[in-house]
Amino acid sequence: MGFGLGFDAPSYDIDLERHSEMPLERLVSEIGHSLRFKGHCVLKLGLEEDLLEQATEQAVDLKRAGKLQARAAACADAPKAAPAR
Repeated sequence: MGFGLGFDAPSYDIDLERHSEMPLERLVSEIGHSLRFKGHCVLKLGLEEDLLEQATEQAVDLKRAGKLQARAAACADAPKAAPAR
């Protein structure tokens, strides 16, 4: 029996499953846009679960090694723009 929490489906900034032929220049631009306005970018890569787990482990290793940094306070305090449609 569910709890009726009504979770929405994940919202992706870029869905590479649906747009696998997106030119690299556009992909870079879209990622940059999300990073500038939201501070993060959510990608739907369409990868196998084991590959996603490996990528997660690599990200954790990078964080532990001090190679990932939190965004600057100036970015964190910036007002968020409405998503482009």
